[in-house]
Amino acid sequence: MTASNDRVVGLGQAMVEFLGVGPRSPESVVELSAFSMQAGGAIGTTLAAVCALGGQARYMGRLSDDD
Repeated sequence: MTASNDRVVGLGQAMVEFLGVGPRSPESVVELSAFSMQAGGAIGTTLAAVCALGGQARYMGRLSDDD
């Protein structure tokens, strides 16, 4: 970033991603060794990368009432 007042603003869809870790297997059903729920989506990931690189980022959007 060129100045401390510069910011990246993300507009769009942020989402929750469910991530499971399991063994590599040809079976269609396997037991997961780890499971987590994390924030993600293209906008969320991009803004997190901007912040990790030392920039300032903000998100603009709305919340829904679904799970």
